[in-house]
Amino acid sequence: MGATCAPPTNSPPWSPSRQQEGGMEEATRTKTPPPTSTPMLEAPPPPSKNAGMTATLLPYTTTSERPTNTLQINLFPEAEDCPGHYELGKFMLPKAQLIDDEKWDTRKFHLWYMEAAKAGMTGFTVKILSELFHLPGADIQLPVDFQDMYNLLREEDLDIVQITLFSLLTITISNKRHHPILYLSPMHIAERVIKGFQITDPELTVRQREKKYEENMKEEKKKLSRYIFEVMKKLNPDGPHCIMAAYHFGNDLAGGHWVAFLVYPQDGRAVIFDSLQVPNKKGYKAIEDCLKNAYSAYLKDPQCWDRRTEKFKKRHKHHLKIRCDFPCAKQPLGSKACGLYTCENLRESKEYTNSWKKLKEAVKNRGETMKNERQAFKQIKADICKFILEKCVLQGEPFFDNEGELAVRPEFEKLSRWDTMLRPTDYTHAVEL
Repeated sequence: MGATCAPPTNSPPWSPSRQQEGGMEEATRTKTPPPTSTPMLEAPPPPSKNAGMTATLLPYTTTSERPTNTLQINLFPEAEDCPGHYELGKFMLPKAQLIDDEKWDTRKFHLWYMEAAKAGMTGFTVKILSELFHLPGADIQLPVDFQDMYNLLREEDLDIVQITLFSLLTITISNKRHHPILYLSPMHIAERVIKGFQITDPELTVRQREKKYEENMKEEKKKLSRYIFEVMKKLNPDGPHCIMAAYHFGNDLAGGHWVAFLVYPQDGRAVIFDSLQVPNKKGYKAIEDCLKNAYSAYLKDPQCWDRRTEKFKKRHKHHLKIRCDFPCAKQPLGSKACGLYTCENLRESKEYTNSWKKLKEAVKNRGETMKNERQAFKQIKADICKFILEKCVLQGEPFFDNEGELAVRPEFEKLSRWDTMLRPTDYTHAVEL
């Protein structure tokens, strides 16, 4: 059976291992005993739907059983070696497509995944340094199921896992280039975290439940506003100059929607990149309230950095001007690639984090069609795959979880030392991993 994964010691706010107030049932994982005699390179046992480390059930998204009430665009048709759904140990993409269409780093990760599946592994954990997202407290363990990677490679609905990995990747590259960017944690600012869960306590009346729900949401908004305010205080003339984040909103069964936003508190500006043909401005209401509350507190701080013009101050006073219809590429009807569009919008915009004016000038000629969309998405997938292999599942690297099963179980040693101990040949039979 697949390997189990213990709940993280410091769980994100959406983690099923954290009991939610108001009667929400605590999500649990199916626990199975470790394999006793499965050799490293034997074929994996038939996967069970709930065996091993199941896909993390986030409060606002699911990895299966989503309604198909919109036109679906299937870029990866079913093939003999690749079923049309996720199965542990099966190819995530058709072999021919991996060889002819995908980048080497994507194939490289797929090679590692196939070896991991043979060993009975169903996922891994990533250690997130809390300081990277400017969070108080201990580091966080992010569980990554192979079905999350299946969704990424097939460009299907992305959830908090893939977007968080992309955010960590961007932060790492920016710090390496000595061009730091302030990123908010996608795990802590999602609409589902702000709004929480409906109160189901049978001892309360309907009115009492509604009141308690409103009180809980108000408290969560205060916490998030405080978090954003603390991040805003890190801005200064020497850099960084901008706050970036990916924000998720919407009902979990509908899949929800991802948008990117940039905030320039020193200029009193914020922009939202929404890939929908018609932006859903109501979906931003929760995060807008928190941004405005944080900005109001920021201006009252004596150490705040304010470079607004007098004309702007007189016109907008202490209000953050948020533009929701900022020019950006739009996803086609029926597309589920809002997460990839969000990643690409964040990637393009990081070049203009020093100045709101430069961002404004840069998007004047930006149309609503992404140039080389397919290449952009392939590059995002390849970059995340490379980041996972080189920084997350390799022993000694900063995001490797030393308490995870990849580190402690002897049968996974080759996987955690793949650079020296695991050398499968590429699907082209020309290059080794």
